[in-house]
Amino acid sequence: IACLLNLSKHAAGRSALVEAGGLGLVVDAVNVAAKVEARQNAAAIMFYLSPNSEYCQEIGRIPEAIPTLVRLMRDGTYRGRKNALVSLHGVLHGASSIGKAVAAGAVGVLASLLPGDREDLANDAVALLARIGEQPAGATAILASSELFTSLVDFLGASASRSGKDHCVALLASLCMH
Repeated sequence: IACLLNLSKHAAGRSALVEAGGLGLVVDAVNVAAKVEARQNAAAIMFYLSPNSEYCQEIGRIPEAIPTLVRLMRDGTYRGRKNALVSLHGVLHGASSIGKAVAAGAVGVLASLLPGDREDLANDAVALLARIGEQPAGATAILASSELFTSLVDFLGASASRSGKDHCVALLASLCMH
């Protein structure tokens, strides 16, 4: 997996990985790899693939891809959570992917990261919630949790990060729109 991660950092390596049918295996590695590092690296591979819209669509078509990233956000170590957050942010380009993330419980997992002691994870969680809130189904799921809405308002007042505040305001604007 570490070798595949290094290959995925280069355009030719990404295309070779996808053309060889490796996406499903990468998703499987996030679930079943024996070592934590391998699961984290497999999530990072999805991050490197996600800027390509074709690869993003392919990842979204794998039934377990999005639920796997949500589980890693919930149960992973710090690095695993971080990799899952940024990978999922990249994968959520379409409404169907956002619906899959909502169905997999992403909103609840992201809500649990907000009051945490890791400001970078909270900022990433708000950025991902902003992406989810862009679609009506995502906004509905976010608004269904009054605790989450309170956490967002608290986050806006407490966040020292300008980007975190920007994402939070964008999320609140999306929620108002929908």
